[in-house]
Amino acid sequence: MPVIPYTLNEDGLWRELGLHTTFVTPHLGRRMKRSTVITLTVLALIVALFFYMSTARANEECNVCMEFQGRSNCATAAGSTPAEATETAHRTACGPIVSGMNETIACENREPVSVQCRTR
Repeated sequence: MPVIPYTLNEDGLWRELGLHTTFVTPHLGRRMKRSTVITLTVLALIVALFFYMSTARANEECNVCMEFQGRSNCATAAGSTPAEATETAHRTACGPIVSGMNETIACENREPVSVQCRTR
């Protein structure tokens, strides 16, 4: 059976050594618990993975301009294919120039005024 070292803390209570491992942050001079360092590392990895997954396959970029009931708007979107990028930009361009679901559907069913795609 392994021996677990204990120590007295400032309140005179026993505590197990090694449970509260801390790291010194060089620029702040403060200590952080190991669990905080691990949590921050995992969060940073999740954010990096999310960013990579959302941009890695986006090889095409399209700019779509729409006109609806005398209003116009242009939007740019990226996607893995020109069709995907065009569809996303089409929906995004309709957003600010419509109000309500009926107008949204009507705008999205219209042909764009212009579509320009390029490879990223």
